[in-house]
Amino acid sequence: MPDNSFYDGGVGVHLEKKYLEKDLDIVVMDEYNYQLLDKYSYGLDREYPRYCPDFDLQELTEIINRTLDDLYLSFN
Repeated sequence: MPDNSFYDGGVGVHLEKKYLEKDLDIVVMDEYNYQLLDKYSYGLDREYPRYCPDFDLQELTEIINRTLDDLYLSFN
C-alpha cells in the first residue's frame, strides 16, 4: 500500500515491519489480480467469522483498485 502497509490476503492491513521480522513469502501485486489474491488468502469468497467477521470482498476490491489507480497516476 502507499503508506508501506501490507494487505495479507485474509487478516487485514498491517505495517511492513510485521512481515519483514518473519521468514514469510511476500507477493507484490503491481496490478490487482483476483485469482492470485484468492489463491494466497485460501479463498476470498468464504466466511471470515473468526479473524475478520466484517470482511467485504466488494469493499476490498474497490480499495485495491483505487489504491493501484492512485499509485499509477502518481508515477505518470
